[in-house]
Amino acid sequence: MRQSHLLCFLLLVGITTQAQDLKSALLLRGKAYTGLTMLEDLYVKNLTIGAEYRLTKHHSIGVDYIWIRLREERDVYTATGDSSAGDFMYDRNKCFQFDYRFYFEIPGWQKNGIHPYLNAFVRSGNNVQYAVDKFPFDSLDVIYGKATFTGIGFAPGIHIDFKPDGPFGLDINAGVMKRFESRSTQLYNGAGPTIVTKDVKGGKLVFVLRLNLYLYLFRN
Repeated sequence: MRQSHLLCFLLLVGITTQAQDLKSALLLRGKAYTGLTMLEDLYVKNLTIGAEYRLTKHHSIGVDYIWIRLREERDVYTATGDSSAGDFMYDRNKCFQFDYRFYFEIPGWQKNGIHPYLNAFVRSGNNVQYAVDKFPFDSLDVIYGKATFTGIGFAPGIHIDFKPDGPFGLDINAGVMKRFESRSTQLYNGAGPTIVTKDVKGGKLVFVLRLNLYLYLFRN
């Protein structure tokens, strides 16, 4: 299964405040992106929207809804070697993420609008894989698959205000997540009947990178 964790950002809305003066704050966050990835013939659509509440100078809790869809295009070659765009395979993830952040106070950083943190998070959601008609399958390709998953992870990150005390900024974090899933699939078998698996349990480590914009709504 192709993991749907990709680098891309466009829009985020949020609430936060200066770390050295902060008592509490509320933040909405999210992003929307559509377009190419760094891999040829692989396209992505991504929508994230969420909220963060700063309880104190150092502590916050948050929740996000994350929707990601990958579309793979596979070229079809003729006997003469010519190629044309083939049909599409889709891989769609949607989940909720709940997180806790601890913000560090480093002398000189806050006055320049730089706020580092450590993020612990939990995700819960589902994945669906499917292909349109005439997709050029290779042996053991997924014709259809679905899974439910949960994950727990940790990621260091940083808030960077575009202007100190200004309303907008960039939120970046990167880390790892242990993902547990239960998956059912239908696999293409060119030599015989479709291979079917049901409720196969599994777990893996996944690299996670998130880039978002944010907007301060209030702070005190």
